Amino acid sequence: MYSYIGDTFKSVSGAYTTAMRIEGYFVVPNLLTFESGSGQRSDILTYSFSDGRQTLTQANSASLFILGWDSDHVPGQFTEWGIRLTSAVGTISTDGSHYTWSSPEGGDHAAFGSDTADLGFGYVLPPSVKGASGVWSFETVSVPELATLPRLPRVLKFGLGLGLEARITTTLQRATAWLAAAILRAPRDGVTIRMPHVSVEVAEACSGLQTLGLLLSVGALIGAVLPARRLPWALALVVAAVVLALEANALRVAGIAIGLEYVGPLSLATKDWIGAGTTGLALVQMAVLGRLVGLGRLLAR
Repeated sequence: MYSYIGDTFKSVSGAYTTAMRIEGYFVVPNLLTFESGSGQRSDILTYSFSDGRQTLTQANSASLFILGWDSDHVPGQFTEWGIRLTSAVGTISTDGSHYTWSSPEGGDHAAFGSDTADLGFGYVLPPSVKGASGVWSFETVSVPELATLPRLPRVLKFGLGLGLEARITTTLQRATAWLAAAILRAPRDGVTIRMPHVSVEVAEACSGLQTLGLLLSVGALIGAVLPARRLPWALALVVAAVVLALEANALRVAGIAIGLEYVGPLSLATKDWIGAGTTGLALVQMAVLGRLVGLGRLLAR
């Protein structure tokens, strides 16, 4: 996801003020590199740009994205761009090159109103003939796991457990992507879920290994208070912990994917709250199951 924050407008009229600016983002399926090729883009999955008066997205506007690179560019960044979004009632454009359509100087431009009702404009020119009035940043859209427990001991990676953590992580990663895609009824490409306007990758960090460790610990604690004759129930609690951990992580991934699809970029705090909610739900289910096992023990006396 590439995000843009422009400078505040220097010249305005009508509905615009000098406190307003152009800012927004667009999402592409892969990191943009020099090898991606310069020119007009056809792989924009979703976008949203605002000028303080209007917000234009793929749902209410037509778009043109032109991106370019110098040969010595930083991977993931582009050095030239021309973006123009047009709706029935307004236009937003940002030009960091000479792909300009609204001014020979480039820069950021916004206009609000129809052909019969001009409600104002705002613009800011770049500091140089070939330059930009704002800055870009980029991030990978993924679903980082809420770290509810410290990482598992490194003994799982070395010694007798050589590679065990990696194998468990890969299995959970794939299972989470499969179940989350099933919940969303969305196509899946490996560990990447393809939503209509955004792709969500279930990275290793969001495999659910921490959540699994938490629920196994709770299951072991409940099983420890059971008498020996109830050992089969303790084993059932272990199985339930694995199932509930997968459920919690898949629901978390699905919830964040829905937020990215319909709301846009989510703050880390929002993602953490979604993770806390789904983990809490799994813990409640585990506690209820333990209670039922306890009641069964009382009835068996």
